[in-house]
Amino acid sequence: MEALVQILAVVASPIIALWVNTVVTEHKEKRRRKQQLFQSLWLTRGHLGTSGRLEFYKNEFDELYADDSSKRVVEAWRAYRAQLHEDSISPESFIVRDNLLIDLLYEMSRAVGYSFDRQHIMQAYAPQGYADADADGQIIRGSVLELLHGQRALRISTEPPAAPTAELSLGVQGQPPPEPATLPVLGPGRETES
Repeated sequence: MEALVQILAVVASPIIALWVNTVVTEHKEKRRRKQQLFQSLWLTRGHLGTSGRLEFYKNEFDELYADDSSKRVVEAWRAYRAQLHEDSISPESFIVRDNLLIDLLYEMSRAVGYSFDRQHIMQAYAPQGYADADADGQIIRGSVLELLHGQRALRISTEPPAAPTAELSLGVQGQPPPEPATLPVLGPGRETES
């Protein structure tokens, strides 16, 4: 009987070690991917509006945060994703979106073991130019859609543009600009000027 137990231990030990190694490796890979997703969202916050990126993030969230221990992250993601699909381009909607992103990043940071608090996330550097470009893009997109749906008219004028004002026509240090140089017109039957 003792010999049978020793044989089973010799046979089962490598199998158990391989299984434990596989479980630990999968856990480490999942943690690495969660950290990578967090870092990607952190670095690209405010620029997630393209549908391809949203689908990528959705698939990553569904795969990485499917267990019950990450329920708060999943709830924050769903709230943020729902806000991204809103059609509103008002300043208030951008504030709500930013607050939901802060909540999402906070919950994700807790899930991957980082010690960020909401205040730290809110104070993170985000250039105003990026926010302005996003807002402008939303306004332009909305205007183009209104144009395509016939809700807005495209004004076309055959009138020449207005003449420049005196302020615009002044050159360096209040002097009028130099006259434009005239170039010889070359073509068939025309001689070059020497």
